[in-house]
Amino acid sequence: MFGILGLIVSLIFIVFCVYRGWHIIPVSLIGGLFVVLTNGMEIWPALSVSYATGLGNYVGSWFLIFILGAFFGELMSVTGSAKSISHKLMDVMGVKRAPLALVFATLLLTYGGVNSFIVVFTLYPIAVVLFNEAKLPRRILTCCIFLGLATITQTSFPGTPSIQNLIPADFFKTTTTAAPLIGVIASLIFFIAGMAYINWQIRIARKKNEVFVPIEAELMDNLKGEDERQGVPNWKIAFLPIVTVIVCILTLSKILTALFAVSIGLTAGIILTYVLNWKNIENPVVTMSKGCVSGIMPLLNTAAIVAYGSIVRTAPAFQDFVSVAMNLDFNPYVTGALGVNIIAGIAGSSSGGLIIFLENMGQFLLDKGANPAALHRVLSIASGGLDTLPHNGAVVTILTVLGTSHKESYKDVAAVCVILPILVTIVAVFLATVLY
Repeated sequence: MFGILGLIVSLIFIVFCVYRGWHIIPVSLIGGLFVVLTNGMEIWPALSVSYATGLGNYVGSWFLIFILGAFFGELMSVTGSAKSISHKLMDVMGVKRAPLALVFATLLLTYGGVNSFIVVFTLYPIAVVLFNEAKLPRRILTCCIFLGLATITQTSFPGTPSIQNLIPADFFKTTTTAAPLIGVIASLIFFIAGMAYINWQIRIARKKNEVFVPIEAELMDNLKGEDERQGVPNWKIAFLPIVTVIVCILTLSKILTALFAVSIGLTAGIILTYVLNWKNIENPVVTMSKGCVSGIMPLLNTAAIVAYGSIVRTAPAFQDFVSVAMNLDFNPYVTGALGVNIIAGIAGSSSGGLIIFLENMGQFLLDKGANPAALHRVLSIASGGLDTLPHNGAVVTILTVLGTSHKESYKDVAAVCVILPILVTIVAVFLATVLY
Protein backbone atom coordinates (compact mmCIF):
# COMPACT_ATOMS: atom_id res chain seq x y z
CA MET A 1 0.00 0.00 0.00
CA PHE A 2 2.86 2.39 0.84
CA GLY A 3 4.44 1.71 -2.54
CA ILE A 4 1.20 2.47 -4.39
CA LEU A 5 0.83 5.71 -2.45
CA GLY A 6 4.41 6.60 -3.31
CA LEU A 7 3.77 6.00 -7.01
CA ILE A 8 0.64 8.18 -6.96
CA VAL A 9 2.38 10.98 -5.06
CA SER A 10 5.28 10.79 -7.51
CA LEU A 11 2.95 11.24 -10.47
CA ILE A 12 1.18 14.15 -8.77
CA PHE A 13 4.56 15.72 -8.01
CA ILE A 14 5.66 15.50 -11.66
CA VAL A 15 2.36 16.92 -12.94
CA PHE A 16 2.54 19.79 -10.44
CA CYS A 17 6.14 20.60 -11.28
CA VAL A 18 5.72 20.63 -15.06
CA TYR A 19 2.77 22.97 -14.61
CA ARG A 20 4.99 25.22 -12.51
CA GLY A 21 7.54 25.28 -15.31
CA TRP A 22 10.21 23.13 -13.67
CA HIS A 23 12.55 21.35 -16.04
CA ILE A 24 11.57 17.74 -16.63
CA ILE A 25 15.09 16.28 -16.13
CA PRO A 26 15.48 17.08 -12.39
CA VAL A 27 11.76 16.51 -11.85
CA SER A 28 11.97 13.03 -13.38
CA LEU A 29 14.99 12.19 -11.22
CA ILE A 30 13.31 13.35 -8.02
CA GLY A 31 10.05 11.62 -8.93
CA GLY A 32 11.89 8.41 -9.77
CA LEU A 33 13.87 8.53 -6.54
CA PHE A 34 10.63 8.91 -4.57
CA VAL A 35 9.21 5.80 -6.28
CA VAL A 36 12.40 3.92 -5.42
CA LEU A 37 12.34 4.90 -1.73
CA THR A 38 8.64 4.19 -1.20
CA ASN A 39 8.81 0.83 -2.95
CA GLY A 40 11.84 -0.50 -1.08
CA MET A 41 13.98 -0.65 -4.21
CA GLU A 42 17.77 -0.34 -4.32
CA ILE A 43 18.67 3.25 -5.11
CA TRP A 44 21.83 2.90 -7.18
CA PRO A 45 20.65 0.08 -9.47
CA ALA A 46 17.38 1.94 -10.06
CA LEU A 47 19.18 5.14 -11.06
CA SER A 48 22.27 3.74 -12.77
CA VAL A 49 20.52 0.87 -14.54
CA SER A 50 16.77 1.47 -14.92
CA TYR A 51 16.84 5.26 -15.29
CA ALA A 52 20.15 5.54 -17.13
CA THR A 53 19.42 2.65 -19.47
CA GLY A 54 15.96 3.96 -20.28
CA LEU A 55 17.36 7.40 -21.02
CA GLY A 56 20.36 6.11 -22.96
CA ASN A 57 18.36 3.69 -25.08
CA TYR A 58 15.87 6.39 -26.05
CA VAL A 59 18.55 8.95 -26.89
CA GLY A 60 20.50 6.38 -28.87
CA SER A 61 17.46 5.28 -30.86
CA TRP A 62 16.05 8.72 -31.61
CA PHE A 63 19.14 10.97 -31.73
CA LEU A 64 19.37 11.24 -35.51
CA ILE A 65 15.62 11.69 -35.92
CA PHE A 66 15.45 14.63 -33.52
CA ILE A 67 18.61 16.29 -34.83
CA LEU A 68 17.72 15.90 -38.50
CA GLY A 69 14.09 16.83 -37.87
CA ALA A 70 15.02 20.05 -36.07
CA PHE A 71 17.59 20.86 -38.77
CA PHE A 72 14.99 20.37 -41.51
CA GLY A 73 12.48 22.55 -39.67
CA GLU A 74 15.08 25.30 -39.24
CA LEU A 75 15.92 25.19 -42.95
CA MET A 76 12.23 25.45 -43.88
CA SER A 77 12.05 28.61 -41.78
CA VAL A 78 15.34 30.25 -42.77
CA THR A 79 14.89 29.71 -46.52
CA GLY A 80 11.38 31.15 -46.51
CA SER A 81 9.93 27.80 -47.62
CA ALA A 82 7.62 27.60 -44.60
CA LYS A 83 6.42 31.15 -45.30
CA SER A 84 5.77 30.33 -48.95
CA ILE A 85 3.74 27.23 -48.15
CA SER A 86 1.83 29.10 -45.46
CA HIS A 87 0.85 31.88 -47.84
CA LYS A 88 -0.32 29.32 -50.38
CA LEU A 89 -2.48 27.67 -47.77
CA MET A 90 -3.92 31.06 -46.82
CA ASP A 91 -4.64 31.80 -50.48
CA VAL A 92 -6.41 28.48 -51.00
CA MET A 93 -8.23 28.06 -47.70
CA GLY A 94 -8.32 31.58 -46.33
CA VAL A 95 -6.79 32.98 -43.16
CA LYS A 96 -9.91 32.11 -41.17
CA ARG A 97 -9.38 28.43 -41.95
CA ALA A 98 -5.81 28.32 -40.61
CA PRO A 99 -6.75 25.83 -37.84
CA LEU A 100 -8.47 23.52 -40.34
CA ALA A 101 -5.49 23.74 -42.70
CA LEU A 102 -3.09 22.81 -39.90
CA VAL A 103 -5.22 19.87 -38.73
CA PHE A 104 -5.52 18.55 -42.30
CA ALA A 105 -1.78 18.90 -42.91
CA THR A 106 -1.00 17.04 -39.68
CA LEU A 107 -3.47 14.25 -40.45
CA LEU A 108 -2.12 13.87 -43.99
CA LEU A 109 1.51 13.61 -42.91
CA THR A 110 0.87 11.21 -40.03
CA TYR A 111 -1.37 8.98 -42.14
CA GLY A 112 1.43 8.97 -44.69
CA GLY A 113 3.65 7.39 -42.08
CA VAL A 114 5.73 10.40 -41.11
CA ASN A 115 6.86 10.26 -37.47
CA SER A 116 4.94 12.59 -35.13
CA PHE A 117 8.04 14.48 -34.01
CA ILE A 118 9.09 15.06 -37.61
CA VAL A 119 5.60 16.36 -38.40
CA VAL A 120 5.92 18.87 -35.55
CA PHE A 121 9.38 20.02 -36.62
CA THR A 122 8.18 20.37 -40.24
CA LEU A 123 4.82 22.07 -39.65
CA TYR A 124 5.83 24.33 -36.77
CA PRO A 125 7.45 27.07 -38.91
CA ILE A 126 4.49 26.93 -41.30
CA ALA A 127 1.97 27.11 -38.46
CA VAL A 128 3.73 30.12 -36.95
CA VAL A 129 3.08 32.14 -40.12
CA LEU A 130 -0.52 30.91 -40.41
CA PHE A 131 -1.50 31.68 -36.84
CA ASN A 132 0.33 34.99 -36.72
CA GLU A 133 -1.58 36.07 -39.81
CA ALA A 134 -4.87 34.74 -38.40
CA LYS A 135 -4.17 36.44 -35.04
CA LEU A 136 -4.91 33.25 -33.10
CA PRO A 137 -3.12 32.37 -29.83
CA ARG A 138 -0.43 29.73 -29.60
CA ARG A 139 -2.60 27.47 -27.42
CA ILE A 140 -5.00 26.95 -30.34
CA LEU A 141 -2.08 26.17 -32.66
CA THR A 142 -0.98 23.57 -30.11
CA CYS A 143 -4.49 22.14 -29.89
CA CYS A 144 -4.66 21.76 -33.69
CA ILE A 145 -1.32 19.95 -33.79
CA PHE A 146 -2.36 17.50 -31.07
CA LEU A 147 -5.76 16.84 -32.65
CA GLY A 148 -3.99 15.86 -35.86
CA LEU A 149 -1.23 13.87 -34.16
CA ALA A 150 -2.84 12.02 -31.29
CA THR A 151 -6.35 10.99 -32.32
CA ILE A 152 -7.51 9.88 -35.77
CA THR A 153 -4.25 8.76 -37.35
CA GLN A 154 -2.84 7.49 -34.07
CA THR A 155 -5.59 5.12 -33.00
CA SER A 156 -8.86 5.05 -34.94
CA PHE A 157 -8.71 5.45 -38.71
CA PRO A 158 -8.47 2.11 -40.58
CA GLY A 159 -5.07 1.46 -42.12
CA THR A 160 -3.13 4.05 -40.18
CA PRO A 161 0.56 3.04 -39.88
CA SER A 162 0.87 4.20 -36.26
CA ILE A 163 2.48 1.93 -33.67
CA GLN A 164 -0.78 2.02 -31.68
CA ASN A 165 -2.49 0.34 -34.64
CA LEU A 166 0.34 -2.05 -35.45
CA ILE A 167 0.79 -3.50 -31.94
CA PRO A 168 -2.71 -5.05 -31.65
CA ALA A 169 -2.57 -6.10 -35.32
CA ASP A 170 0.58 -8.09 -34.57
CA PHE A 171 -0.84 -9.63 -31.39
CA PHE A 172 -4.29 -10.59 -32.72
CA LYS A 173 -3.06 -11.34 -36.27
CA THR A 174 -5.60 -8.86 -37.61
CA THR A 175 -5.14 -6.28 -40.37
CA THR A 176 -4.46 -2.58 -39.85
CA THR A 177 -8.00 -1.95 -41.15
CA ALA A 178 -9.59 -4.09 -38.41
CA ALA A 179 -13.21 -3.20 -37.55
CA PRO A 180 -13.39 -0.47 -40.22
CA LEU A 181 -16.91 0.69 -39.33
CA ILE A 182 -15.95 1.34 -35.70
CA GLY A 183 -12.78 3.06 -36.88
CA VAL A 184 -14.53 5.35 -39.35
CA ILE A 185 -17.28 6.33 -36.90
CA ALA A 186 -14.70 7.00 -34.18
CA SER A 187 -12.62 9.09 -36.60
CA LEU A 188 -15.62 11.20 -37.61
CA ILE A 189 -16.43 11.89 -33.96
CA PHE A 190 -12.81 12.81 -33.31
CA PHE A 191 -12.75 15.24 -36.22
CA ILE A 192 -16.17 16.85 -35.76
CA ALA A 193 -15.95 17.16 -31.98
CA GLY A 194 -12.30 18.23 -32.09
CA MET A 195 -12.92 20.99 -34.62
CA ALA A 196 -16.04 22.07 -32.70
CA TYR A 197 -13.91 22.48 -29.59
CA ILE A 198 -11.24 24.41 -31.49
CA ASN A 199 -13.83 26.76 -33.00
CA TRP A 200 -15.35 27.27 -29.55
CA GLN A 201 -11.94 28.21 -28.18
CA ILE A 202 -11.38 30.58 -31.10
CA ARG A 203 -14.57 32.45 -30.18
CA ILE A 204 -13.41 32.65 -26.57
CA ALA A 205 -9.99 33.88 -27.68
CA ARG A 206 -11.57 36.60 -29.84
CA LYS A 207 -13.65 37.84 -26.91
CA LYS A 208 -10.57 37.96 -24.68
CA ASN A 209 -8.50 39.60 -27.42
CA GLU A 210 -6.00 36.76 -27.35
CA VAL A 211 -3.56 36.90 -30.26
CA PHE A 212 -0.41 35.12 -31.36
CA VAL A 213 2.50 36.25 -29.20
CA PRO A 214 5.84 35.42 -30.86
CA ILE A 215 8.82 34.15 -28.95
CA GLU A 216 12.31 35.45 -29.64
CA ALA A 217 13.40 32.39 -31.60
CA GLU A 218 10.68 32.90 -34.21
CA LEU A 219 12.00 36.24 -35.49
CA MET A 220 8.47 37.36 -36.22
CA ASP A 221 9.69 40.68 -37.67
CA ASN A 222 10.58 38.70 -40.77
CA LEU A 223 6.93 37.75 -41.17
CA LYS A 224 5.51 41.27 -41.22
CA GLY A 225 5.38 44.08 -43.70
CA GLU A 226 4.08 44.64 -47.21
CA ASP A 227 7.01 42.82 -48.79
CA GLU A 228 6.59 39.66 -46.75
CA ARG A 229 6.00 37.59 -49.90
CA GLN A 230 9.04 38.89 -51.68
CA GLY A 231 12.23 36.86 -51.74
CA VAL A 232 10.56 33.56 -50.80
CA PRO A 233 10.68 30.54 -53.10
CA ASN A 234 7.73 29.47 -55.20
CA TRP A 235 5.41 27.29 -53.11
CA LYS A 236 5.96 24.32 -55.44
CA ILE A 237 9.72 24.56 -54.93
CA ALA A 238 9.20 25.03 -51.18
CA PHE A 239 6.96 21.97 -50.97
CA LEU A 240 9.28 19.68 -52.96
CA PRO A 241 11.61 18.79 -50.03
CA ILE A 242 8.60 17.80 -47.90
CA VAL A 243 7.34 15.56 -50.69
CA THR A 244 10.82 14.08 -50.99
CA VAL A 245 10.89 13.24 -47.27
CA ILE A 246 7.48 11.55 -47.43
CA VAL A 247 8.27 9.57 -50.60
CA CYS A 248 11.59 8.37 -49.17
CA ILE A 249 9.97 7.26 -45.93
CA LEU A 250 7.12 5.40 -47.63
CA THR A 251 9.42 3.76 -50.19
CA LEU A 252 12.41 2.88 -48.02
CA SER A 253 10.30 1.64 -45.09
CA LYS A 254 9.57 -1.46 -47.18
CA ILE A 255 13.23 -2.49 -47.27
CA LEU A 256 14.81 -0.71 -44.28
CA THR A 257 13.97 -0.24 -40.63
CA ALA A 258 11.56 2.63 -39.98
CA LEU A 259 14.09 4.87 -38.24
CA PHE A 260 16.73 4.32 -40.92
CA ALA A 261 14.19 5.14 -43.63
CA VAL A 262 13.15 8.34 -41.83
CA SER A 263 16.79 9.37 -41.36
CA ILE A 264 17.53 8.96 -45.07
CA GLY A 265 14.34 10.81 -45.98
CA LEU A 266 15.18 13.77 -43.76
CA THR A 267 18.75 13.87 -45.06
CA ALA A 268 17.46 13.92 -48.63
CA GLY A 269 15.03 16.70 -47.75
CA ILE A 270 17.78 18.76 -46.10
CA ILE A 271 20.15 18.39 -49.06
CA LEU A 272 17.41 19.28 -51.53
CA THR A 273 16.39 22.34 -49.48
CA TYR A 274 20.00 23.53 -49.53
CA VAL A 275 20.30 22.99 -53.28
CA LEU A 276 17.02 24.71 -54.15
CA ASN A 277 17.43 27.64 -51.77
CA TRP A 278 21.17 28.25 -51.47
CA LYS A 279 20.86 31.94 -52.31
CA ASN A 280 18.28 32.41 -49.54
CA ILE A 281 20.53 30.99 -46.80
CA GLU A 282 22.64 33.80 -45.39
CA ASN A 283 24.93 31.55 -43.33
CA PRO A 284 24.62 27.81 -44.13
CA VAL A 285 26.94 26.69 -41.31
CA VAL A 286 25.15 28.71 -38.62
CA THR A 287 21.81 27.42 -39.89
CA MET A 288 23.04 23.84 -39.61
CA SER A 289 24.41 24.38 -36.11
CA LYS A 290 21.29 26.15 -34.83
CA GLY A 291 18.99 23.53 -36.34
CA CYS A 292 20.84 20.55 -34.91
CA VAL A 293 21.28 22.08 -31.45
CA SER A 294 17.57 22.96 -31.24
CA GLY A 295 16.72 19.25 -31.44
CA ILE A 296 18.83 18.22 -28.44
CA MET A 297 16.73 19.60 -25.60
CA PRO A 298 13.42 18.15 -26.86
CA LEU A 299 15.20 14.80 -27.19
CA LEU A 300 16.51 14.93 -23.61
CA ASN A 301 13.11 16.05 -22.30
CA THR A 302 11.42 13.03 -23.80
CA ALA A 303 14.22 10.68 -22.77
CA ALA A 304 13.99 11.90 -19.15
CA ILE A 305 10.32 11.00 -18.82
CA VAL A 306 10.96 7.67 -20.56
CA ALA A 307 13.72 7.04 -18.00
CA TYR A 308 11.29 7.83 -15.17
CA GLY A 309 8.87 5.35 -16.72
CA SER A 310 11.62 2.71 -16.70
CA ILE A 311 11.88 3.06 -12.92
CA VAL A 312 8.10 2.98 -12.53
CA ARG A 313 7.75 -0.22 -14.55
CA THR A 314 10.18 -2.05 -12.25
CA ALA A 315 8.42 -0.90 -9.06
CA PRO A 316 6.32 -3.48 -7.17
CA ALA A 317 3.50 -0.92 -6.95
CA PHE A 318 3.28 -0.75 -10.73
CA GLN A 319 2.81 -4.50 -10.85
CA ASP A 320 -0.05 -4.07 -8.36
CA PHE A 321 -1.71 -1.58 -10.70
CA VAL A 322 -1.25 -4.01 -13.58
CA SER A 323 -2.86 -6.76 -11.49
CA VAL A 324 -5.85 -4.52 -10.77
CA ALA A 325 -6.28 -3.84 -14.47
CA MET A 326 -5.91 -7.52 -15.26
CA ASN A 327 -8.58 -8.52 -12.74
CA LEU A 328 -11.31 -6.22 -14.01
CA ASP A 329 -14.25 -8.54 -14.66
CA PHE A 330 -16.59 -6.79 -17.08
CA ASN A 331 -17.62 -7.15 -20.67
CA PRO A 332 -14.30 -7.96 -22.46
CA TYR A 333 -14.38 -4.70 -24.40
CA VAL A 334 -15.05 -2.70 -21.22
CA THR A 335 -12.31 -4.60 -19.41
CA GLY A 336 -9.88 -3.93 -22.25
CA ALA A 337 -10.70 -0.22 -22.49
CA LEU A 338 -10.36 0.32 -18.73
CA GLY A 339 -7.23 -1.80 -18.39
CA VAL A 340 -5.31 -0.17 -21.24
CA ASN A 341 -6.23 3.31 -20.02
CA ILE A 342 -5.04 2.59 -16.48
CA ILE A 343 -1.71 1.13 -17.55
CA ALA A 344 -1.07 3.69 -20.31
CA GLY A 345 -1.84 6.50 -17.87
CA ILE A 346 0.63 5.30 -15.26
CA ALA A 347 3.30 4.48 -17.83
CA GLY A 348 2.74 7.75 -19.69
CA SER A 349 2.78 5.81 -22.94
CA SER A 350 0.01 4.52 -25.19
CA SER A 351 2.25 1.97 -26.90
CA GLY A 352 3.75 0.87 -23.57
CA GLY A 353 0.29 0.46 -22.09
CA LEU A 354 -0.85 -1.60 -25.06
CA ILE A 355 2.14 -3.94 -24.96
CA ILE A 356 1.92 -4.56 -21.21
CA PHE A 357 -1.84 -5.12 -21.33
CA LEU A 358 -1.79 -7.45 -24.33
CA GLU A 359 1.04 -9.54 -22.93
CA ASN A 360 -0.89 -10.10 -19.72
CA MET A 361 -4.53 -9.94 -20.78
CA GLY A 362 -4.93 -10.19 -24.54
CA GLN A 363 -5.53 -13.93 -24.78
CA PHE A 364 -7.81 -13.87 -21.72
CA LEU A 365 -10.15 -11.38 -23.42
CA LEU A 366 -10.24 -13.49 -26.57
CA ASP A 367 -11.11 -16.51 -24.45
CA LYS A 368 -13.99 -14.51 -22.97
CA GLY A 369 -15.47 -14.23 -26.46
CA ALA A 370 -14.17 -10.91 -27.73
CA ASN A 371 -13.91 -10.54 -31.50
CA PRO A 372 -10.23 -10.01 -32.42
CA ALA A 373 -10.90 -7.22 -34.93
CA ALA A 374 -13.28 -5.34 -32.64
CA LEU A 375 -10.96 -5.76 -29.67
CA HIS A 376 -8.05 -4.53 -31.78
CA ARG A 377 -9.87 -1.29 -32.59
CA VAL A 378 -11.22 -0.74 -29.07
CA LEU A 379 -7.81 -1.22 -27.44
CA SER A 380 -6.10 0.99 -30.00
CA ILE A 381 -8.54 3.84 -29.41
CA ALA A 382 -8.46 3.35 -25.64
CA SER A 383 -4.67 3.55 -25.54
CA GLY A 384 -4.87 7.19 -26.65
CA GLY A 385 -6.74 8.47 -23.58
CA LEU A 386 -5.03 8.69 -20.21
CA ASP A 387 -1.63 8.19 -21.84
CA THR A 388 -1.64 11.92 -22.66
CA LEU A 389 -1.47 13.06 -19.06
CA PRO A 390 0.99 15.92 -18.38
CA HIS A 391 3.94 13.59 -17.76
CA ASN A 392 3.71 12.01 -21.21
CA GLY A 393 7.07 12.39 -22.96
CA ALA A 394 5.56 13.47 -26.27
CA VAL A 395 3.49 16.15 -24.53
CA VAL A 396 6.56 17.55 -22.78
CA THR A 397 8.59 17.55 -26.00
CA ILE A 398 5.97 18.95 -28.36
CA LEU A 399 5.05 21.77 -26.00
CA THR A 400 8.75 22.64 -25.83
CA VAL A 401 9.12 22.63 -29.62
CA LEU A 402 6.00 24.77 -30.04
CA GLY A 403 7.28 27.34 -27.57
CA THR A 404 4.48 26.96 -25.07
CA SER A 405 3.93 25.52 -21.59
CA HIS A 406 1.60 23.19 -19.75
CA LYS A 407 0.04 26.14 -17.98
CA GLU A 408 -0.73 27.89 -21.25
CA SER A 409 -1.78 25.01 -23.48
CA TYR A 410 -2.38 21.74 -21.61
CA LYS A 411 -6.06 22.44 -20.92
CA ASP A 412 -6.72 22.38 -24.66
CA VAL A 413 -4.46 19.37 -25.18
CA ALA A 414 -6.36 17.47 -22.47
CA ALA A 415 -9.71 18.35 -24.09
CA VAL A 416 -8.83 16.80 -27.46
CA CYS A 417 -6.36 14.12 -26.36
CA VAL A 418 -7.68 12.89 -23.01
CA ILE A 419 -11.37 13.72 -22.57
CA LEU A 420 -12.38 13.29 -26.22
CA PRO A 421 -10.58 9.92 -26.66
CA ILE A 422 -12.24 8.59 -23.49
CA LEU A 423 -15.66 9.58 -24.86
CA VAL A 424 -14.85 8.05 -28.24
CA THR A 425 -13.68 4.88 -26.48
CA ILE A 426 -17.09 4.59 -24.82
CA VAL A 427 -18.73 4.80 -28.25
CA ALA A 428 -16.29 2.21 -29.64
CA VAL A 429 -17.03 -0.18 -26.76
CA PHE A 430 -20.76 0.21 -27.40
CA LEU A 431 -20.37 -0.44 -31.13
CA ALA A 432 -18.12 -3.44 -30.53
CA THR A 433 -20.65 -4.94 -28.09
CA VAL A 434 -23.59 -4.38 -30.44
CA LEU A 435 -21.95 -5.24 -33.78
CA TYR A 436 -19.71 -8.10 -32.72
